[in-house]
Amino acid sequence: MSAVILKRSDKVACYELVVRAYELILRRVADPGGIDSNVSFLAGGGKPSAFLSGLLASEEFHNLCISSDPRELCIHYWATNIKKNDICPVPPMPSLDGSGDTIKTLLHFLTCHEVRRLPLDQGALRCDDQMAYHYWRNLVAQNGCKTDQETASPPPLSFVVRVDRSRPAWKKELRGLLASFQAQTNRNWRLCILSDRFILSSCLFSLAFDRRVSLARTAQDIKTTGWTAVLDVDDRLEPDACARIGKALVSAPDAGLIYADEDVRDQTGYRAPWTKEEWIRYKTHSSFLTGLILFQRDLSERLFQSFLATGRVSVEMVSGALKTEQVRHLPAILLHRARQVSGNVQPAFLRLPAYQPSVSIIIPTKDKPGLIRCVLEAICYRTKYPYVEIVVVNNGTTDEDAKSVLRNAGQRENVKVVDAPGPFNWSYLNNVGVAHSKGDVVVLLNNDVDVINALWLDYLIAPLARQDIGITGAVLLFNDGTVQHAGVDLEVGPKATHVGIGETFSESAEVEYDVPAVTGACLAIRRTLFNQIGGLEEALPVTWNDIDLCLRARRAGKRVVIVPSARLRHDESSTRLPDTDVSQRRTVKKAQQFIQQRYGQELGAWKPRNSQVKSFGPYERWSLDYARYLVPKFDGLD
Repeated sequence: MSAVILKRSDKVACYELVVRAYELILRRVADPGGIDSNVSFLAGGGKPSAFLSGLLASEEFHNLCISSDPRELCIHYWATNIKKNDICPVPPMPSLDGSGDTIKTLLHFLTCHEVRRLPLDQGALRCDDQMAYHYWRNLVAQNGCKTDQETASPPPLSFVVRVDRSRPAWKKELRGLLASFQAQTNRNWRLCILSDRFILSSCLFSLAFDRRVSLARTAQDIKTTGWTAVLDVDDRLEPDACARIGKALVSAPDAGLIYADEDVRDQTGYRAPWTKEEWIRYKTHSSFLTGLILFQRDLSERLFQSFLATGRVSVEMVSGALKTEQVRHLPAILLHRARQVSGNVQPAFLRLPAYQPSVSIIIPTKDKPGLIRCVLEAICYRTKYPYVEIVVVNNGTTDEDAKSVLRNAGQRENVKVVDAPGPFNWSYLNNVGVAHSKGDVVVLLNNDVDVINALWLDYLIAPLARQDIGITGAVLLFNDGTVQHAGVDLEVGPKATHVGIGETFSESAEVEYDVPAVTGACLAIRRTLFNQIGGLEEALPVTWNDIDLCLRARRAGKRVVIVPSARLRHDESSTRLPDTDVSQRRTVKKAQQFIQQRYGQELGAWKPRNSQVKSFGPYERWSLDYARYLVPKFDGLD
């Protein structure tokens, strides 16, 4: 790419320039608004030099207090990117433009081949961004699928395509489908065309040159055995689809069904990727399997015939015919469809159970009368759940106004105030509250949250009706409506980060999703499970205690999920010092050592629902690690 090809038709090139420029000049990930507005500016004919000049003249760049020397900016970007992506051996930095013009030098650097071969910042590759998908898909396509020559030979793959004469341009579509087969890197495939006599006679001459293609008039005429899939005539396969499938089948000899991911193709390329989940979770959210599905016919003939007749197979039928371990998901976008299929995802609010268990809400507090008054009013007057007991754990309140709030609250029939003086220990305070409560479900709630929706508790509790789910958490928002917490991601270290922090909340996010852990600022758990795993760890008085509880629930075989429909506002750490405070560092360090010793490598074991993405729920990013997975070595340069 050079500055010359930054033209209206090349939005992906504009996208790449914008993302790199933010990292180069402002030294941060470009925000979605900045990406969209600047890409529109460039694609609409705006000059790249004007865009770069705007970043350099911005107050944000001025506040960084760094040199505007283009050479220093480029050296920092290059070194940071090489280190961040662990590129080894370190390639030589490209030569810089020697004109002395800052804008010209930066533009030359950003558009040179060596820099373009460096991956973009992971944080910018949002899954809901079409240009990010185009960029990531091109990266994956360039790397391709490198199969191990020593791997056992994959089984032959058979495909059946149904051709309907009433469909417009069926001849053109059939030729396109056949071309996608003939472009396969693994040539061990068979294609059977299922249609009426007229179409078969029309196809016979043009397709006879390829002995891998056969014709059939009825389903009974299909002679394929072993692994077989059914496609529509306007489907297209990714060039390495058969190679990826074959490799997956070799590693799963006992499988009876395997399904892959897909996207939608149109005149502009590929869009609307559908990255599906592993079977254990896919079947909880979807009613049907569609798309690229391969059936082992001697194990799942009935499923194959159902799919052949309708173009989909019900999740219930699959579960009845095959064991969970026989259904495998291949996390790769291998099918390009002409139309989008929803997958029949069921929103969480449609699955509210008829039976509503009793709930005990535990709220530790000390002083801060405004906070405790607000949260009590939110639960008592702006929460519709019918069976709520509130246990306020008073950790030695001395403020007279706060004492008055607690006295008045204790007079309510469903509120109990329990005194627990002494040093602050969040785990101990909540354990005391749970011991004085009676509800079937326990909700741990901070005193610095506020209600947004009166049904928040209904949504939070609903998934606990399913025994595979042990803990649920809410989405917590800052006062400006952006996300403060949508789950906790964990890494060995230990390292914990809030999912979605700073993102705009997605109102379309309705289905609960798995996360490694949730914050104790709003956490729901069945009392039986809380008691079974031993409650909160009092050796963790301030931090990491909620994560420890979630990890022990996972060890007990239970899922931990975020419920997006349950949303609260959260004024984080209003009643205690933040973890970054100097006086807290020793406590935080001890907690991290405790967690690392107890869980070790488990901290890195919780993966997103699909290896093609990073993070969780609606805050996913396209994974650069996935591209590295496809090839043994990713060194960033040719």
